[in-house]
Amino acid sequence: MQNQKVLLLIIFVICLNVFELFGQNYSIEYKLASIEVGYKVPQDHRLVKRFRTLLNQLDYKYVENRQEIADATVKGKQMLEERGIEEKMENIMEGMNLLFTSDIPNQKYTEYVAFYVVLRDKGMTHKESIDYMKSLLNSLGVY
Repeated sequence: MQNQKVLLLIIFVICLNVFELFGQNYSIEYKLASIEVGYKVPQDHRLVKRFRTLLNQLDYKYVENRQEIADATVKGKQMLEERGIEEKMENIMEGMNLLFTSDIPNQKYTEYVAFYVVLRDKGMTHKESIDYMKSLLNSLGVY
C-alpha cells in the first residue's frame, strides 16, 4: 500500500512538471532539451542551443516547419522506445541533417524519420541506419 502511494505521488509530480512545461510559453528547443534529459533545463543549457541550431538547419532543408520537425523527432524517439531501442533525439536530428540533398525537391523529414525507425527496428545501429539511407540516396544518384 505504501509503495502504491509513493508511485502515485511520483506520477503526480511528473504530470505537474509536464503540464507546467507545456503550459508555459517555452521555445520548441527548450521543450526538446527538457524532454531529452527528463527535467526542466536552464534556458542556456547546451542542448537548448544545439536543438535551436538543428531546428534552424532542418527547417531550412525540409518542407516541415520547426514544430513539425520537433513533433516527428519526439514521435520517432517514442516509437524506438516502444521497440526497446534507446536513441537521443539530438542524434536522430543530426542524422536527418546529414541526409538532406538539394537534388530532391520537397523532402519530408517525417518520411526520413519513419524510414530510420524501420531500419532501427530491423536491428541496425544509428550509424548503420544513416549510412544505409545515405547509400540508398547515393544509388539514386542524388547524394
